[in-house]
Amino acid sequence: MSSTIQHRTLHIAEIFRHICDVADNMTLAILARTCKAFQEPSLQALWRILPDFVPLVKCFPHDCWIIQNDELRFARLPLPNEWIVFLKYAKLVKSLGCRYHTSPLKLHAGVIDALCALRPTLVLFPNIRSLDWPIMDLRGSSLPPTLSLLGDGITALWIESYSRAVSLSEQMLQTAIAIIASRFRYLKSLHISLEDTDPGIGIDSEVSTALSSLLVGLHALTEFKCLDISLSSPTIMHLAQLITLQDLEVRLPDSWTCPEPTVNPFASLTTITLATTIYGYIQFSKAVPLPHIQKFCLYVEDDPPAQLIPDFFSAIRRQFSPISLQNLSINPAGVPNETRARQSGTVIHPADLWPLLEFSLMKNFDFAMECHYALHDAFILHVAKAWPHLETFYLCNENYCVHDTLPSLTALAHLAVHAHNLAEVGLQFDAAGWTRHPDFDHDGGPPEQLYGELQGRASTSDVYSLHVGISPIALPEKVALFLARVFPALESLVTSAFANAEDRALKRWREVERYLPMFVRIRADERLRLQQEPTDACDDEYVMTVDPDVP
Repeated sequence: MSSTIQHRTLHIAEIFRHICDVADNMTLAILARTCKAFQEPSLQALWRILPDFVPLVKCFPHDCWIIQNDELRFARLPLPNEWIVFLKYAKLVKSLGCRYHTSPLKLHAGVIDALCALRPTLVLFPNIRSLDWPIMDLRGSSLPPTLSLLGDGITALWIESYSRAVSLSEQMLQTAIAIIASRFRYLKSLHISLEDTDPGIGIDSEVSTALSSLLVGLHALTEFKCLDISLSSPTIMHLAQLITLQDLEVRLPDSWTCPEPTVNPFASLTTITLATTIYGYIQFSKAVPLPHIQKFCLYVEDDPPAQLIPDFFSAIRRQFSPISLQNLSINPAGVPNETRARQSGTVIHPADLWPLLEFSLMKNFDFAMECHYALHDAFILHVAKAWPHLETFYLCNENYCVHDTLPSLTALAHLAVHAHNLAEVGLQFDAAGWTRHPDFDHDGGPPEQLYGELQGRASTSDVYSLHVGISPIALPEKVALFLARVFPALESLVTSAFANAEDRALKRWREVERYLPMFVRIRADERLRLQQEPTDACDDEYVMTVDPDVP
């Protein structure tokens, strides 16, 4: 007996709602004017997500607003009886601020002040669920008034100061945080980014205290991201107890005051990003084990102290589990400085990095700090063997990484042979020293010994992107040949964005870039030739065996 699976038939209204979910704004506007049955679902979809206040301000009478220099402002203040259309559509708004909105029309900041002063009801957006504030290009002082217009059902809030035009003062930020704490109890996702401010707001500041108080009152958070404001140790431990928290970006205090390790902290967390000093991280790792984390990003806020380097890498190994961690990123906080790196007395050796090789499931690795390095081919070979699942590998390839010793071209061959899933590589290496090899032949290619285990065999590497930083290089046409053989799928060659345009090495790497497409084309023609050979061979054999005189 065959069984039949029954599916519920959708009603016409349900089908139309699905159509509205994928229709563009112009289509929705046309549908809203088609018939009464289409009007309500079309309008709900049309007003569900707004990039800013501009569409609503245009709901006031035409003589109420004007556009000057691509800026929308009030020509006169709206009267009480002119709010009807505005309020009708404001109730339909679920999300305000579209991150990919590119409209040239901006809203004058005075419009927000007028809306707050003249609003006929305390809450203009009773059904809103998310606010993406920075995309609206308003000045920092407009944030608290904007928050006061929203209903208490907000679940997602993004606050970002990304330019001088919208920079937030600490006073305005403190006021905004107070409004959030008093009104948005159901908040699940909170992002705060102050990219235009000085690095970090101190733990003793009033802003930090206000943010800590806000977080202690939130119990349904799934995401919290703020790397610019330090939180106290007790506040971070409160976050550690939230079973709903899945993604965390936080700035640690300079010193950790919780003496006892926490049992099963951040139980649902899979991704964590920290900004702190080397010492601050070591202390945090002792108090908070994170064996289930899959992705860890660290922004180092100080010059790496030489005496703490061994403990630092051991702390990472201690805090995370080799059977869980798959993505590791360690980089400087703020704008890196090559001069500061050269003045650093810290030298990182392969032995310091050795504890990281125990993370055998590593897929994505990105490491760079402002100091000196002494790397070699043998270490890269160990990396390639220890991390067989590696997909992206960036090791000290930035220009602020000062290399006392460099791996040779052979290091790339190690990665090609042993890291079968590798697609992107960022590594500074010596592409000039091979000319001093005993078997160097100026008229030939690089010596075969440089290919390591690839000698006498073809590479099957899938690496398509190589970031060489400011690696030294000689004879670019020979280096291009080597790279084309080691990484046959190579498409992109990236140099340091901060290198001097007149630098000799940079010019040579650009020459390598010009050669690589030629090798790709030659390889494609060779494949085509090999595909044609069997057919041609069969035709020749047929001609040789058939005698036209035999009936």
